[in-house]
Amino acid sequence: MLLFSEKRAHQRTIVEQNKILSNSPSFTAKRNAQKTKLEAMAKLGMVAKAVAGNQENIDPKSLITTPNGSIDFGDIDPDIALAIGREPAKIRLRYGDDKQGLLHIEKRHKADIEALGFNSVTEFIYEITKNFTSIYKSDRANSRSLILVENRGRLKFAGIQLEPSDDGAFYEIKNATPGREGQFSNKSPLWERTGPSASSESEDQTFLLPEAKDGLDKIVDRNFIIDNSNYVRTPDTDYLDST
Repeated sequence: MLLFSEKRAHQRTIVEQNKILSNSPSFTAKRNAQKTKLEAMAKLGMVAKAVAGNQENIDPKSLITTPNGSIDFGDIDPDIALAIGREPAKIRLRYGDDKQGLLHIEKRHKADIEALGFNSVTEFIYEITKNFTSIYKSDRANSRSLILVENRGRLKFAGIQLEPSDDGAFYEIKNATPGREGQFSNKSPLWERTGPSASSESEDQTFLLPEAKDGLDKIVDRNFIIDNSNYVRTPDTDYLDST
């Protein structure tokens, strides 16, 4: 068990690395900062593995990784954020519960997702968040939710909402599901992609601890899970199964 002074030291390390990451560092400096930060997170117990078949013990606040081993499923970059009048931030997925997050999506839409040929729900979600072609605002009054739509082939969409975090606010994926043809044809998008998608195997990804990659086949959905104890649930629920 860590001493109080040791916990403080690791927390300071995380803050220091966040400062480095916020100042547009070089590729190498960014990777080093990400590695140092995640090592500090691991020492603080914010990193955990979950064995498949023991999912009931997974903290709903846990962050799930992409098929490529990143905690970032994509982002609302500064240009897009400016265009839609929102804050730029990463897009991430929590394990969640029956109402939102990975567990909700798996319970409600796994069969439909697998019918499209995806190997996992996270693979489906990643397809949307890395290659979305348009963004819509939720129809509900005073909603903070955004709808990411990917319309290559079968229409797919995901609901996201900006949530606070000690690590910086990020857009939390609340729901994702296959859509129907023409579902958004009568709605005006906040933003539409005009160039190629953001998906790229060589694209810079958030650093993942090597020991996590070694055990990817042994953990839930072959993903690394990072616990964040500062999860804040909001009452806005319009991101569930409607737009």
